[in-house]
Amino acid sequence: GAKKEECVLIGDTDNDAKGAMKAGIPFIAVTYGFGFKSKDDLKDYPHIGIASTPMEVIHWF
Repeated sequence: GAKKEECVLIGDTDNDAKGAMKAGIPFIAVTYGFGFKSKDDLKDYPHIGIASTPMEVIHWF
């Protein structure tokens, strides 16, 4: 398995953000899925970035 330091969780819901927090790994939020629709939806969740398209996710890799 991968080490925690080598992981990031990419997701579009509050459950994804909570899972990343619980696991102690960075979270990248996406606003093009079924959950988060804007940056305002993320104010309560720590995240290292926000992507509004799949291509924007590559910025962090």
